[in-house]
Amino acid sequence: VRRANYSLNKLLNKMERIMATAKLGDCVQINYHRVPTPGITTAEKTCEFTVGGSEIVASISTGVIGMNPGERKQLTLPPTEAFGAVQAKLIRQIPRKHFPQKMALKVGKRLTAVNSTTGLRQRVTILEVTAESVRVDGNHLLAGQEVVVDVTMVSVASASAKKRSDNKRRVTKFDLGDSK
Repeated sequence: VRRANYSLNKLLNKMERIMATAKLGDCVQINYHRVPTPGITTAEKTCEFTVGGSEIVASISTGVIGMNPGERKQLTLPPTEAFGAVQAKLIRQIPRKHFPQKMALKVGKRLTAVNSTTGLRQRVTILEVTAESVRVDGNHLLAGQEVVVDVTMVSVASASAKKRSDNKRRVTKFDLGDSK
């Protein structure tokens, strides 16, 4: 009898694990953070979405298929799903006279540029400094690069359970964080 109970419990545990595996259409909750890049830090965040849905980038939406609660995985996002491609129009040559005379301008320094026409602010990185001009890049520091995201599955609810709880479901936004 003990052996039969043990076997039955083992089978039930296995079935629970299989049933908790994320499948297309399931509602899942994950904790995630961008794997650190030197000089850039991000905090862990939580996100809830439908597996295979469009609420989140495709690499994560489908990358969690087969995961169980408590399981951890690293997913790689292509530039188009992360911070985009490098945009040449955001790299500009600015006459040196537009910068304060005493400002220390070094390659790699981050500045906030202000558009004199619109007043909009934009973070830029100094790429090159000459006596006549300063070349700056307004692209995100990670533009054009793949981004690795560490994902931990928190919970999995079947599509039918999701339909029952849609009224209570909170919408969360996927955010890779910002570089300061």
